[in-house]
Amino acid sequence: SGLLRALTVALMVSGPALAQDFSPVIVVNDGVVTGYELDQRIRLLDAFGTPGDVAAVARTQLVEERLKEQELERVGVSLTEESLGRALEDFAARADLSLEEFQAQLGAQGIAPETLRDYVEANITWRDYIRARFGERVDITD
Repeated sequence: SGLLRALTVALMVSGPALAQDFSPVIVVNDGVVTGYELDQRIRLLDAFGTPGDVAAVARTQLVEERLKEQELERVGVSLTEESLGRALEDFAARADLSLEEFQAQLGAQGIAPETLRDYVEANITWRDYIRARFGERVDITD
């Protein structure tokens, strides 16, 4: 899960990342959002140029993602590593960068690669699930 990846990254990185707060700051049913994850999401949204109260947007996104993750786990839906890799490369390509270049730019702003990975994984998996579940019920007209 995202929490395990975030903890692993923090243990692999030296310096300030080790001082991050891994205690729960939000509880969502049986899941939690840590202070580290919240800080990382705020940094990511800042890097994306998200308008408004970035901290509030980060909190809302992380709560929604935990709810989505819980539903996806309940129904047994997950993203393959290959699909996730493609999605990450496509995401970076929108900024006209390779994935490595994009991650390097984020890293320069203190954003762990796993933060981007978790963000993309949650959104792509949910999008694919919703398409599969409701796609045939939608009739798009002009």
